[in-house]
Amino acid sequence: CGGGNSFRTGKWRPRELFRPGKRNCSLSHERIGAVTYKYELRRCPSEISPEDLSAMCSAWVDAQLCKRAVAKEMEASIEFRIYEAIIARSKISQRELADFIGAEPRAGVERLIVLQWEAGKVKAKRSKSARTPLPQPEMTTASFQGRRNLHGFMGDQVNHTKGVIFLGHAFMNPGSNSEVSSHFRSMISASTETHRANYPTSPPLAHVCACLFPVDPKAAPQMQHSHSRGWGGCGFVAVDKYAVSRRIEKDLFDEPGIFPDFVRER
Repeated sequence: CGGGNSFRTGKWRPRELFRPGKRNCSLSHERIGAVTYKYELRRCPSEISPEDLSAMCSAWVDAQLCKRAVAKEMEASIEFRIYEAIIARSKISQRELADFIGAEPRAGVERLIVLQWEAGKVKAKRSKSARTPLPQPEMTTASFQGRRNLHGFMGDQVNHTKGVIFLGHAFMNPGSNSEVSSHFRSMISASTETHRANYPTSPPLAHVCACLFPVDPKAAPQMQHSHSRGWGGCGFVAVDKYAVSRRIEKDLFDEPGIFPDFVRER
């Protein structure tokens, strides 16, 4: 996809994403520039509106294709080596997301979603005169009208009895380090605040756990979850290693309800 400039850069993507005669794939290529965001918290299922759910589900497939439907990801993956597998998994994930949001959690457990909405674009005003020194750019923010654009979301399941935050369905587009950090801060802050308010006698929230799809052990180091550019760079380690280092039982991180059992057992 792309690769038409002097440096011939681009991405290898499945042919199913290309229209006849087009060099760019059918995924979004919008150059949004500098955008401000608004983060909103929702408690599941009571605070999720039909519009919220529709925005999350409609963005899910496109987000998965943007991430997974590229040669280096497909070649490294065990699950998603062909285009049809990505589409099938994305559709299943949509249903899993709806089930996660719509079901009432059991006692001592809470489900939260942080939505990342585009709030406005930052534009710099340029001087009309080329003969005078350019002033410092004046930054203005234009508010969006009509339907809002969902840029990303992150969900978690907080087990207040165990003291563990389990990350659930999430997507961040394009998912820069700063955006991932903002999602994490918003998610953990919301989880700890509700824990202090509603579960003051329970153990403190001391751990964060993420459920990840398997990666081929023979794949390049940068494709492994433990790599510094991936979850390893955020301080995450495999459950077995983490449990030994903290002298806790790894069963603490076996949490039902986030993903179906057949997915969780892998």
